[in-house]
Amino acid sequence: MRHCTRVQVRWFQGHIGHELDETADDLAGLALRRAGGRIAPASARKEEARIPRSLDSGGGPLSIAA
Repeated sequence: MRHCTRVQVRWFQGHIGHELDETADDLAGLALRRAGGRIAPASARKEEARIPRSLDSGGGPLSIAA
């Protein structure tokens, strides 16, 4: 089987303007910093609690009763 050596790179707008995607990105970044030891555990816990609260207080999807 012949392998293709041509690679095409394109940029696509991702999380900007999408509240849930931005929240997921924030949580993923926090997890990466925590796993790498670049944030103190107490600070990480505060951030983990703050991120979903900020989404909910903004009238986002989390404020809708299920």
